[in-house]
Amino acid sequence: MPCLEELDLTTWVLSNELMYRILSGCAGTLKKLTLETIYGFDEGLFLYDNGSNSNGVGSKWILPHVVFLRLRLAWAGPPISVLLPQLCPSLEYIRLTLDMEQYSLPELVSALRKNCPKLHTIRYFEGYSDSYDLGFPPEPQLYASLFKDSFSTPGLRYATMELPEGLDQHMLDALLFHASTLETLEFKFSLNERSSDRQPFCTTQDMKRVVELLVRCEKLKIFGLSQVNCLVQTLDELSSLPWRCCGLERLNIDGYRPSYPIHQGMRQQGFHQEYRDVGQGWFLKPELDTSSLKDALLDGGWKRRLFGHMYRISGIKHAKYVKLNKTEFFAKDLLPST
Repeated sequence: MPCLEELDLTTWVLSNELMYRILSGCAGTLKKLTLETIYGFDEGLFLYDNGSNSNGVGSKWILPHVVFLRLRLAWAGPPISVLLPQLCPSLEYIRLTLDMEQYSLPELVSALRKNCPKLHTIRYFEGYSDSYDLGFPPEPQLYASLFKDSFSTPGLRYATMELPEGLDQHMLDALLFHASTLETLEFKFSLNERSSDRQPFCTTQDMKRVVELLVRCEKLKIFGLSQVNCLVQTLDELSSLPWRCCGLERLNIDGYRPSYPIHQGMRQQGFHQEYRDVGQGWFLKPELDTSSLKDALLDGGWKRRLFGHMYRISGIKHAKYVKLNKTEFFAKDLLPST
């Protein structure tokens, strides 16, 4: 496989020798690697070498061109799997799904920090677990360490994560370490089975921390909050301070609960009028069906306050797309009318 650029290995039992032969065979060209639920190898995999160099010294084998690595580390896989990133010195993007009961997150963090200086993207998703249906969430400090201590200097640009504990101070501090470089932040408030009520819930304190990110991460272009499962009033906290990410282009917030049902008067309105706030340029597609437009008009006061805060207070004049629950808003006119 000397010309292979992408390799996807899913649910295989591979010995050290076979794993080495497969990966080293395409090491000269491989750029994207997916390893999901791989068993059978151990620390001996990392002891192979590429023969002797010109000085007669053996050199350890690597995958020098891999920039994308997707790891899904299943609960019964070899714990040594967390060291796989050390084979990828050019790694820029890592997507992780792992069972924290089986694997050492500090070892993974150390492997990234020591061997992957070009890393700029981390996407983390909960895996499966013997004890927890949706995966065992990392301890807050360890989880935050993945996003901070995998780097020697600020360099994280794109981050996606699930938040079973909400946005705690540990994670906030980790992300603010990269305030000067972050361009994309996507949070999913996932079900925490260790909590007493077992309900995902985005609190006012979570929103205060979100606002701090919007204030201090000035290069943000994409921001998302998913499965917030809170009342829309909680989201009013987003308008408490001017955001300094003036270049924000896309915003997504979903999973919040409307504050009230659509009243009868709203049902009697024409349903194919554009939703527009003077001077903001936000509008809905005219072809929306009746049900979709009702959803869009729901909590219209909050939506207009949010748009006004973004445009007039925070100076975000080049946003292209906002999605609030199921409703998509577009910017047809980016400059205020005069």
